[in-house]
Amino acid sequence: MSPQQDNDWFDPYNWDQTIDIIASDQLISETNFSGRIENGNPIPHMERIPCLYDSVFFSTNTTFKVNIKLNTDISVKSLNIWDKSFDTESFKQLTESNIGKQLFSLKDYSNNFLIDKSLVCNDLKGCLCGNENPLILSKICKRVFLTGCSPVECSDPIRPVGHCCEICASMLTIAFKNDYSLDLIRGITTAFQIKAEYSSVRSYLHKLNDQRFQLIAVDLGEKGLADRMANAIKQYFNDGIYYLL
Repeated sequence: MSPQQDNDWFDPYNWDQTIDIIASDQLISETNFSGRIENGNPIPHMERIPCLYDSVFFSTNTTFKVNIKLNTDISVKSLNIWDKSFDTESFKQLTESNIGKQLFSLKDYSNNFLIDKSLVCNDLKGCLCGNENPLILSKICKRVFLTGCSPVECSDPIRPVGHCCEICASMLTIAFKNDYSLDLIRGITTAFQIKAEYSSVRSYLHKLNDQRFQLIAVDLGEKGLADRMANAIKQYFNDGIYYLL
């Protein structure tokens, strides 16, 4: 993840995200979403903010000012500022320096901004982002509501888990009868995503608190393809060892 120039850490519009479609370990396509691009972005607002296992980059030749009000723990895997890596202690030292105070405004700082390179998701069933924490999610949505939700251009918008606003999208909630792995479900959904007929669809798969998964699909081109792809994936799962809700 990389931030834009504006200020609040918890504002999802201040971060850029990339959706990669990867099959057989080969990059098939890449879609970059500026934080200010709302329509067509399937990534939930809560996951546009750095998650536990994310690496955060502040690129060289950029200026920024980041405000972080720390009344809850924030953890990331790594933090790189202008090509220099920081751990928890060195980042704290930076924020106490003159230049650091120009770059970061930290309130209520008490060593609860943690940078931990050992953060690795070892659960084959996938790991949560961490921003499901009600305190963090409320901060995120508060920032979104200050800007305002984008108008929707469909008759049946939905609000997937983690989104602060309604969007035009198709959604599947996936549960399992038997053992599974995140790689398995991602491989199945990617097999549909890479079909030529769905080339203008972008989708995002993430784990929910209750051990289910949510797939969000949006149309970047022809309308109706996201819904068609979601229904095809649903039929595939229902014909197998899985069930969808």
